[in-house]
Amino acid sequence: MNSIDKLSAQASKIKNTGDLRYIRKILKIIHGYFDPAKYYVTTTNNLKLSRKAGLHFIMKNRLRTCGSLSYVAAVLLRRLGYKVRLVNGKRRVNRHWAQHAWIEVELKNRWQPFDLFAKNFKLSPKQNRKIRTCQSWKELSF
Repeated sequence: MNSIDKLSAQASKIKNTGDLRYIRKILKIIHGYFDPAKYYVTTTNNLKLSRKAGLHFIMKNRLRTCGSLSYVAAVLLRRLGYKVRLVNGKRRVNRHWAQHAWIEVELKNRWQPFDLFAKNFKLSPKQNRKIRTCQSWKELSF
């Protein structure tokens, strides 16, 4: 069983209520896999690697970036039957805008944003700007 299958197995044990709380529980499972307090994780400031790394590479190396975690979340939530978009955008950091990524999950006919690096996975509209949504990071050109 590979790593994403193990995460899927963990997720399948949680009662699917189809709401924000359920999605947050799934995202916590992902966070646990990439927890730097428990495991050796890798990070990068390389935008291409963050957005273009394959699932096997991300899981094997525990690549912990906003782009890689968003991709893992999209794969896992899609396996669970959810519609998920990846979002390439910017985040305000000390008066400057830096590249950032998050996901949007369709819940009750609305796209709900989730930031895997934010407290409770809540995206702050004042601190984030959406540039483009896509189904796969491969749609982006650098």
